[in-house]
Amino acid sequence: MSSPQQFTEPTLDIALSNLPRVSAGHSSPSSILTGVRRESFLRDLLAPILSNGYRCIPILPGQKRTSLRGWSKFCSEQPTIKQAAAWIERHPDYGIGIACGWSCVGIDIDESDPSKASEVEDLVCARLGVTPLKRIGLAPRAILVFRVGAGAIIPSRHVGKVDIIGDGTYFVGYGIHPGTGHPYAWPVDSPLTTKISNLPSVTQAQIGHLIEALSDYYRIADHVTDHDQQTGHAAPVRLRTISRSDAHWIYNNRGQVIDGRDSFLTAKIYQAYANGASTANAIADQAWSLFVAGADLTRPKRDGKRPWQKTDALAKAAYLLRSGKTRPAAAIVSTTSSGNIVAWSSDDLERFIQSVNAAGAAGELSPTQVSISHAMTEFARHKNDCFASCETIANAVGCKPNTVKKARRRLRTLGFWTSQQCRGGKGFIAHYRPNPASVDRSDLFSVYHNLVSKEATS
Repeated sequence: MSSPQQFTEPTLDIALSNLPRVSAGHSSPSSILTGVRRESFLRDLLAPILSNGYRCIPILPGQKRTSLRGWSKFCSEQPTIKQAAAWIERHPDYGIGIACGWSCVGIDIDESDPSKASEVEDLVCARLGVTPLKRIGLAPRAILVFRVGAGAIIPSRHVGKVDIIGDGTYFVGYGIHPGTGHPYAWPVDSPLTTKISNLPSVTQAQIGHLIEALSDYYRIADHVTDHDQQTGHAAPVRLRTISRSDAHWIYNNRGQVIDGRDSFLTAKIYQAYANGASTANAIADQAWSLFVAGADLTRPKRDGKRPWQKTDALAKAAYLLRSGKTRPAAAIVSTTSSGNIVAWSSDDLERFIQSVNAAGAAGELSPTQVSISHAMTEFARHKNDCFASCETIANAVGCKPNTVKKARRRLRTLGFWTSQQCRGGKGFIAHYRPNPASVDRSDLFSVYHNLVSKEATS
């Protein structure tokens, strides 16, 4: 394997020059594309793209997927001369995918509205710098390409209508777009004309800051599926937060809490108590009215079939009075149940992400479990609280809810995440927090850094 520190200059074997290439007379991206037959992307373009330092894989003609088994290893290593020659010989008409995470990262802006696409692109450039590589498939949607900084590995993320195309993912660089029937376009420069070492370098911390900015830009989910429009139910959001004091709860497009409703009701109980209600019934009456107004009650309670009822508020109110807690002043009651928690800094969260990555590299977590933890981290980025349900996280990661349940159990067992236990029950509510102690797990960091060091010397 190659090291992430070797990205600055491509170091392919001299035999690469013997692979078929586009003729030297073509010097610009547009003239290259004009001179390449639609059925010969891989044959004519693979060699110069590899020589410029990009990690490539073959893509099925006119599609966005690859048929190559074990393709993800090319996120961290370039294909050998023998592998590249075999691809060209067997599949000269295939497209070319750019594998990401170790050498380069793609910021996929999936906005159909031109003004929003432009705003998001400006936001990305303000956080990461201006890149000469912009790939367009179906305008105004576009992918901006950056170089991964030395020693870094960028994980894949999703926030709003933007995908961070990182480790374990790829994008199509050359081929025919299945929707338009035309080749993907590079309006300025391209991987054919620009060495990867000439791209702006980005770090995990910069990506973290970008995600924070994107989270603020996409404040409330605005995506509702056709089924939800017909039934009146709001779809779960995908890694979206809102810039409010209660940003750790998950909202639908109508501003109703859909995940974290148990904690939301608890907060309303404290709010009613602070406002002067003294009996359990009085507290429950006020809290239930606020809860009904602010939460989506079309889904059952937790993972069961029982709907939310006023008795849930009454039980919480009775417990509050039994606890003997002093009535707080209404003016200082936090709207959250965790107002005294100081949010982790972006650097702390990045260290937490690295710790999870280390567990994945050590085989303690599967790639899917690592992705689920990363998704939970994005939900917890502002308040340290992840109230996302299994369905919401599964929607973000692209897996089944039951897979999320098993992953969260494993993450709790390893000490990466903590969760609150239901009062009087055996289960766990969907209230998770990243565990600071896991960041100091030197054994995992040792494994991770030894792995990176080994890659650097191989």
